[in-house]
Amino acid sequence: MQTNQNSQIPFFPFTPQQPQLDFYKFIYGSLSKPAVILTELNTGGGKTLLSACAALNQPKRRIIYATRTFQEVLNVVNQLKKLKTTFSLSFLASKQKTCINPDVRFSSDIDHTCSQIYRNCQFYQNSLNYHSQNINDMEDFEVAQICPFFANRAASKTAKFVVCSYNYIFDSEISALNEFDESSILIVDEAHNIPKVATSSISAQFTKNECEKCAQDIAILIKALKSITTIKSLPLQFILQLQIILNEIKILKNIESARVYDVQFETSRIISQQKYDKNMLLEGIRYLKIVVQVLKQANISIVISKQIINLTKFASILMYVDLYPNQAYKFALTVDYPFMKFEDSTKIILANQRNIVELTCLDCAIGIEKIIKGFTNIIFMSGTLRPFHISKQIMGLDRLQFKYQLNIIQFSTYLDKNFKLFLLTSGLNREEITLNFTHRFEQNTVVSVANVLIQLSKTVSDGILLFFPSFAFLEQFAAFTQMLNLKIQGNRLIFFESNNTLESQHALNCHMVACDMGRGSIFCAVARGSFAEGIDIGSQYGRLVVIIGVPYMFRQSARIQAQMKFYQSLDISEDEYMEFDALQITQQAVGRICRKSSEYGCILFVESRFKPVVRMLDHWAKSKGFKETHARQIIQGIKDFLLEQQMHKIKE
Repeated sequence: MQTNQNSQIPFFPFTPQQPQLDFYKFIYGSLSKPAVILTELNTGGGKTLLSACAALNQPKRRIIYATRTFQEVLNVVNQLKKLKTTFSLSFLASKQKTCINPDVRFSSDIDHTCSQIYRNCQFYQNSLNYHSQNINDMEDFEVAQICPFFANRAASKTAKFVVCSYNYIFDSEISALNEFDESSILIVDEAHNIPKVATSSISAQFTKNECEKCAQDIAILIKALKSITTIKSLPLQFILQLQIILNEIKILKNIESARVYDVQFETSRIISQQKYDKNMLLEGIRYLKIVVQVLKQANISIVISKQIINLTKFASILMYVDLYPNQAYKFALTVDYPFMKFEDSTKIILANQRNIVELTCLDCAIGIEKIIKGFTNIIFMSGTLRPFHISKQIMGLDRLQFKYQLNIIQFSTYLDKNFKLFLLTSGLNREEITLNFTHRFEQNTVVSVANVLIQLSKTVSDGILLFFPSFAFLEQFAAFTQMLNLKIQGNRLIFFESNNTLESQHALNCHMVACDMGRGSIFCAVARGSFAEGIDIGSQYGRLVVIIGVPYMFRQSARIQAQMKFYQSLDISEDEYMEFDALQITQQAVGRICRKSSEYGCILFVESRFKPVVRMLDHWAKSKGFKETHARQIIQGIKDFLLEQQMHKIKE
């Protein structure tokens, strides 16, 4: 085993700073016995490589590294290639993300098309002989014409280091396919996302149209199964249970026609309407999963939509609540209703435009318990986990029964960065800027924010990143500025993040090209979107980060109301939880700037409600000090700081 000598970290490709040494020593020392580790290092501090070095120094132990999105999986793989050591590496992702066959990747249903042709696919055939350690990212696989999906799935069974998305850890349907040894080390990056991911893995969501489509598919499936003789083990009880599940949909339909103000339903109310034998329904759910899999493998021509799979998940959750009635308060059946309100030409209020019925798990501990039991060492890493006591309460770590005598250890450090923070509470006209849901599209507010952005686009010659609280806010703000003839794009090119991943990535690439050419550009993203974390867009691409509006969650959502009610039972107040969540989202957006010690930049918070959130920022951010002045002084302050840093770079 290698040891840390002369203030160096084994395998680490750079000269470490003292906070990085402290971070490495803490993780390395904590892996000697069973432990759940909560650790925090500010964004861009090297968490990925430091944790990997500590884990790789554990002989005969495999490492599972879980992160949020496929793009982050690829980023981790590229980071690991920098380490000064060799080890077997694989990554796991869906066929939709990894397929490189041009005849399949552009089809409407990649999974179905792949199942039809994969045995004759040249990429699949090449993957059967995949043994190279030098092929471990998407570009390498495309050049070698090897299917990344099948090659990595086979390699993950023996690889020393496996990188995957959260689904491969939390989704029981997927994780069952990957037998990770109990002695493996699990590293969970961006761990502030875990409460949402863990509860989503045991939650189900439907719209009215999906319920109707599912009912049609099940009816077709029942009819087809009655004529199938190849599945000899199929009992008559299974057909009966399909019809019971069909009745579950009817219950959902009835709920959706409820009155608008009755937005929350207790799970026990739904359970009381069911009349069935528990064991029979559980058996029916199990057989449904088996039969659907058999039908897929046999390529039987029959309508089987994804809604059927989702419905079995819904029924399984109901069964769990029914078998453990003392856990019922940790689930809630909610209905979010659409509404659209136009008060006058200066105010537009939009919300979700689809009726959504959702059976939501409220307690993260239920989803995370199986992870705790499956690994003896778990490292939860993030750039924003503090206050630690709230993170532990929300994740349920203080309520779980551990198989081993585990230690819950917390550690935090930070790297110094070269940036400056500003808080803008009023516009050029000295009027206070408030961007809550009911006032954000008042004409005076939109004009104030737009005029500041116009001046900033004239001041900053490099890239500007704008973060909005939601896609709806981003879209309506852009439309409103156009309607009022507030042409921000007169000074800089503007690109937008969208719900389409490929479109968003193309827009980001264009933003970077414009910055590289000296033209400068503005990239508009969403604080809760895919570009708010895990993506390296610092340097000249993000010289100024502007966060427009505190990214509070929508309090009127039935799901959020149910969630906050549950957290109150854990002694977490509504305001405390809302500010904690907004703080995490804000710090992730702030982390897009100054990814390296040699970089510099400015951060601007726009809205008066940022004051309490700013006071809760981590020390690495607050240490830079805040300048809360009026708009003209802030614009001049940003200009002076950037000019000073540019002159300093020239002298170097």
